Amino acid sequence: MCSCALRKEAARGDRANNLLLILEDQHGCTRHQAIERLRHLTHERFARFLRLETHSPDFDDILGPLPDLTRRPVARPG
Repeated sequence: MCSCALRKEAARGDRANNLLLILEDQHGCTRHQAIERLRHLTHERFARFLRLETHSPDFDDILGPLPDLTRRPVARPG
């Protein structure tokens, strides 16, 4: 269930860049408990985002239509 990056970081002792490892260390919990905690945090944050989104202004109404910002290929000197 855990990613390859998680296993590699844990094996290297690189525990500062992976939220699961940080949660394990900060809360003294098992990997499974850290996963459940992260799942709960993610759900809370997403629910908050959706609530805030309903109260955000429609920027098209404020700014008007925005220019087409579609990416175009860049000609490289040959």
